[in-house]
Amino acid sequence: MTQLNALVSVVMPVYNALPWLKEAVDSILSQTYPNLELVVVDDCSTDGSLAVLNEYAQRDSRVRVIENAVNSGVPASLNKGVELSRGTYIARMDADDISEPQRLEVQAAHLESHPECGVVGSWIHRMRQKGDVRLKTFPEHDQDLKLMLMFECCFSHPAVMIRKSALKDLAHIYDEMFRSAQDYELWSRLQGTCDFYCIQAPLLWYRELASSVSKQAKKKNLKRERVRQIHAFLFKANGINQNCSLDLHEMIVNRESRGTLRPRDIQRHLDYIFAAFPDASYQQEVQDHIFSQFSKNPVFRVRRWLSRLRSAMSSNDG
Repeated sequence: MTQLNALVSVVMPVYNALPWLKEAVDSILSQTYPNLELVVVDDCSTDGSLAVLNEYAQRDSRVRVIENAVNSGVPASLNKGVELSRGTYIARMDADDISEPQRLEVQAAHLESHPECGVVGSWIHRMRQKGDVRLKTFPEHDQDLKLMLMFECCFSHPAVMIRKSALKDLAHIYDEMFRSAQDYELWSRLQGTCDFYCIQAPLLWYRELASSVSKQAKKKNLKRERVRQIHAFLFKANGINQNCSLDLHEMIVNRESRGTLRPRDIQRHLDYIFAAFPDASYQQEVQDHIFSQFSKNPVFRVRRWLSRLRSAMSSNDG
């Protein structure tokens, strides 16, 4: 690995994360990349997290603890952490996750050798509530990641490293109105200003935590509204808002109306989007995944079979 000297600022918001906090902090302080600072923003924790963080700061000068005066939420805490960071690169980290020892070294090396790249992510290990672990993968290259962004978030937020200079021309970094999907919203604004890349290996262990059904349902509805706003912005930014229906897009993304949507309407919609990303090699994978999800509905499955049959007969007649 190339020797690097650029300072990496790891920004970690914390709120009542005591059960997992030490494991998360230790995974950063034991990185193979030595030139780092851990900027921790405590959002008025009440479980003793702040005392643990202050102990780390007393023992290790690389740890900086910032206290919010009032509970402000993740986006505001992230904005404060980024603003007060000193590094050339900003690495995200959550207080309940674990970074692989080489994570910062690998990501910093990519940014150092690819000045056109503004955001680099990685695959992750998902530690699920059921107790099992699943590998979550993402495409590798810029156009494939940005095509994925049209349908869903193309990075795992706590696994990214960002070139700080890529943020300097933004009116704001994280939109504090987006209490959920704030990372997706940020990538939507950055996708037109810099290249994206994803390390094709898992560099983070991501912990999925349980939450109440009512809380999850409320968050899901709010997130759906926010994601629709993001998609509207992406449609306009990529010049496809005149050809593509946002309502249809949301039905496709959310797998709604599987029994009423026609395969040819979905295909036409995808073709318009794919045309905006001609260099993406991820198109077939996106198409196959969407149609496989819709084909779980028997009505849609029959419609698709009939559509293929008509297409084949038309070709034979020609």
